[in-house]
Amino acid sequence: MDEDQNKGSRPEQQDAARPADTTHNIDDINVWGIVRFGVGLVIIGIVAYIGLYGLLKVFERQRQASEAPPPLMARGAEDRLPPQPRLQMMPGSGSEFKAADYEMSTMLDEEERALDSYGWVNKDAGIVRIPIEEAMKRVLEKGLPTRPPAAQAGTEFGPGQSTSAGQGR
Repeated sequence: MDEDQNKGSRPEQQDAARPADTTHNIDDINVWGIVRFGVGLVIIGIVAYIGLYGLLKVFERQRQASEAPPPLMARGAEDRLPPQPRLQMMPGSGSEFKAADYEMSTMLDEEERALDSYGWVNKDAGIVRIPIEEAMKRVLEKGLPTRPPAAQAGTEFGPGQSTSAGQGR
C-alpha cells in the first residue's frame, strides 16, 4: 500500500500514467470569440460614455434654466452698478477704490483753491477774482458804499406811508 501512495506522489510516474489524449489542445480555445467579446465590450463602453456625457449636458442645461439669478451682493462690482447713464459715480464703490466722501472733498478743495487765489471771472469785461483776505482788507481801506443823504428832511414818510423808492426795504 505504501507503493500505491508513493506512486501518486511521484510526478514522473504520474505523467507516464496519464493517457495521451488528456494533454492540452490549442484548438479548445475560441480566440475569435474572445476577440469579439472584447470588441463588443469596448463598443458598449464607448456608447455608454457618450450617452452619459449627453445626459450630463442635458441636466446642466436644465439646472441653469431653473436657477434664479444670484443675489445682488454675490455678483461682480459692475453688475451692482445702476444702469447707464450714471450721473454720479457710486461713492466708495469697490471698483473706484476711493473713500465714500471722495467727490465731496474734491469739490470742496477746488472751491477752496478758487477762493484763495487770483483769477479771471470774465476776461473780456475785466472782472477778476481775488482772495477773500485781500478783498476784506480792501473793504476796510475803502469802506462800504452808503446811500446818499435825502435831499430834504421833510420827505421822510411815516410807517404807514410808502413810496416807490421805499419799497423793497
